[in-house]
This record gives sequence, C-alpha cells and structure tokens, in this order.
Amino acid sequence: MKTLFLIVLFCLPSWYCKADEPRFQTKFSSKDGLYELRLLGTRKDSAAKYADEVGSALYPTVSKWAMFATQTQQMLYFFEDSNDNIALKTALISDNGNRIAVLDDWSAGVPFYNYGVLSFYERGHKIKEYVLHDFLCSCGSISSSVSHFSWLTKYRFAPLTNSLTISTYELNTFVFDVTSGNLLSKRQDTALTTTSVLVSGQVQKTFSQHYELTVSQRMHGVVPENGKVAFTSQKNLRSGNYYTLLIDNGRRIDAPGLYEDANLNSGTFEYEKKLRQEVESAGGLKTLTADQKDFFLEGVMHLGAS
Repeated sequence: MKTLFLIVLFCLPSWYCKADEPRFQTKFSSKDGLYELRLLGTRKDSAAKYADEVGSALYPTVSKWAMFATQTQQMLYFFEDSNDNIALKTALISDNGNRIAVLDDWSAGVPFYNYGVLSFYERGHKIKEYVLHDFLCSCGSISSSVSHFSWLTKYRFAPLTNSLTISTYELNTFVFDVTSGNLLSKRQDTALTTTSVLVSGQVQKTFSQHYELTVSQRMHGVVPENGKVAFTSQKNLRSGNYYTLLIDNGRRIDAPGLYEDANLNSGTFEYEKKLRQEVESAGGLKTLTADQKDFFLEGVMHLGAS
C-alpha cells in the first residue's frame, strides 16, 4: 500500500502541469557577480522508473551542476547528481560561492506535507532540507494558479550576513543561517491575538462597510460553527471575490505582509483533491503520523465542494 501511495505521488505532476509554463534556468549568479552556478547536463534516472496515469514509463530527471568563478571561468566544484530540479527553482549563492540555498518559491508539484521546498548545500553536498510541513500548519495555506502553487509571500536573502528570511501566508517568518542550513528563529506576526482569526474565503457585502466571509481555509483563531465570519471594513472589498483577511472582534485588521488578495485553496486544487481521495480510499493515510495526517486532512476539508 505504501508503494501505491508513492506511485500516485510521482504520477500527479504529469497530470498537474498543463497550463502554466514552468521556469527553467540553466545558471544562477551570486549577488556580487563573482560566482555562477551552471547546469552541465541532465539524464534519465532509469533506476527510479515509474508509470504515469495511463501506464507509460516515466523517468525522473537527474541534473548535474557545477560552480564557476566568473572572472577566471574556473570550475570550482561539482554538485552531487540530484533530482532536486534546481532549474525550476531559485538558487541563492553565498558571496564566497561555497554555499547555496535552493528555494522552491513557485512550485509545480503537489502540496503534500513532505514536499521539499528548501535545501541547503555546501560545496555541492546537500546538508539540510526542509519540507512544506516545516513551514505551514496546513497544506491549505497556499495560493495557486492552474498548475503551480505558492506557499510563501516573500523572501529576503542577505549574503553579507548569510541569512535567508521567509514569510508565509500564515503570517509566520522564518530566519535561516545559510552557512549551516539551521533555523535561527521563527516568529508569528504580533497582529495574531487570542481574539483574532486569519481566514481565507469568499466575501459578500451585506450592507455599507459590513461583510461576511465564508471560510474555505482557517489559519488562526476560532471560526463560528456555520463557517461564516461577519466583519466591518473601511476598505472597500469586492463582493463575490476571494480574500485572505485578518479579523479581530468583528473588524478587518491591516497586517504588514498579509496578502489579502491571495485566494487560498478555494476549489482550484481539483487534481490534488482527487488524488487525496484516492490515496485515502486505498489506505495510504495509514503510512502518515498523526501530525502529518492533520496537515494533510485539514487541506482536504477546505478544498471546497466536489
């Protein structure tokens, strides 16, 4: 059963990546321009062969990368062969060229709890990796296009201090040490209080400056049993649109870093929803820990009607 679970996970990206053109970069430069990470080539990993939804053979792509000094064009070191798909992500290079962080900031995969979104390397060897579950309380706290998803709102890379700062839709900010890959701090926005709710869903205007949000995703606070949050807002909101809002004591609250126009998990993840239903019916959830299952199922509950 665990094998079936893994096969389905591998198969989904071939269904899922149909509309948005993925980014594909063959080189990345450090901020000071002294170092450049280059793609040397790719090959099929025949040992990891799997089948797509119609039974055709598919092979993960293994990439070969190397770091170069741009002034001399000297190759400094190779990267270990990897199927991390760095070309589809963002590689952030330290000022001495020895360490990089690879950030999956526009993901083409499926938002499962163990989906790798951040890796750290030292001279081509992976030293640390973080998955979606390390950043989000629920796999529903993401924004999507037709075939990609975003789990962060912004990031800031500071080569001089070797720090990487990442903020999420759940209003949490993480700071990492690029030299070690260690998490230095995690802090929650002070606007999140015991009386506030951070929710995403469709908003309807009831009368002047009065609105009601039907919750499709809850990230903080207690939501009424009927799944609707009434509030007032001095800012005009378009009735029928989806918003992500922070509401406290019946009032919409401005919070720095909150992307109110984000449409979080409001019915656009039909492929993931179908997959999760199939995995659940096949018993695949038995392989998850209780914590992982909560992360997995909370996103399912807020995917909208079938």
